Amino acid sequence: EATGLSDRHILYYSEAANLLGFISDTGSVTSIGQQMILASDEVKLSITAKCFENSHCGWTWIMWSEVENLSQINPDTARRFLDECAPTLSESTKERRARTLRTWCHSLQAYYKNWG
Repeated sequence: EATGLSDRHILYYSEAANLLGFISDTGSVTSIGQQMILASDEVKLSITAKCFENSHCGWTWIMWSEVENLSQINPDTARRFLDECAPTLSESTKERRARTLRTWCHSLQAYYKNWG
């Protein structure tokens, strides 16, 4: 109630937090989630970039793109990536998820740091 978000949006954000490793499957905050809570805004974005890169989705996109890391992905390939790697999604779902992936990629690439 305090956020003003619908239950549906809260579920989306919770799933994203789980995908990125900020919360566990049971909803408890992970150690990387604790680091996010304590970090400055810029560090939060750097952590998020690395967590997205290391997620199943992010790493699959990197491998599909035949690049080495998140900074090298072309965000405009999001829809083709989903067409090839998630063919069972409906067209409307693919378009929404492609838009999210493009947005995440555009936003996070500026904060990506190759930590070795």
